[in-house]
Amino acid sequence: NPAKRAIFSIDERIEMIGQLIREQCDDHVQVAAYEGLTVDYARSIGATAILRGLRNVTDLNFEFQLALTNRTIADVETVFVMSGETYGFTSSTLIKQIAAGGEIDRLLPLIPGAVLDRLKEKKDELGGTLPWQHIDHLKNE
Repeated sequence: NPAKRAIFSIDERIEMIGQLIREQCDDHVQVAAYEGLTVDYARSIGATAILRGLRNVTDLNFEFQLALTNRTIADVETVFVMSGETYGFTSSTLIKQIAAGGEIDRLLPLIPGAVLDRLKEKKDELGGTLPWQHIDHLKNE
C-alpha cells in the first residue's frame, strides 16, 4: 500500500514472511514482491484466484468491490478467509502505534514472536524510535 509508511524494507518483509510460511506450509508456497496491481501480478504468474483475508465488515465492503472488479476486468476470482476473533480489529497502524509507544512486548498476542523480535531489533537499530508519529487529535497544535 503506497499510502502507508513501512517500518521494514521489502527485503526484510519478504524474509520474515518467508520464515513464517516455511514454518506453516509446504515448499510449494512462494513469497514474492511486485509493483503495480495485485490482479496484474496474479495474471502474470498464471494465477486464477487471489486469497484475501477479512478482519471485519469494514474490510468486506472494500474487498467485495475489489473482488468484483478483478473478476470483471481480469477474470481472476477472489477467495476470502476470515480472521480469528483475536485479529478482527488489528491493523498495521495499531501495531505501529503500540510499538512506537514503548511497550512492544504487549504485541505478542497480536503478532508472531519472530516478528516481535524483528520489531524490537528495528527499534534498537533506529535509536529507540520507530518511523511512526502519533497525532493527538485532541490537542490544538
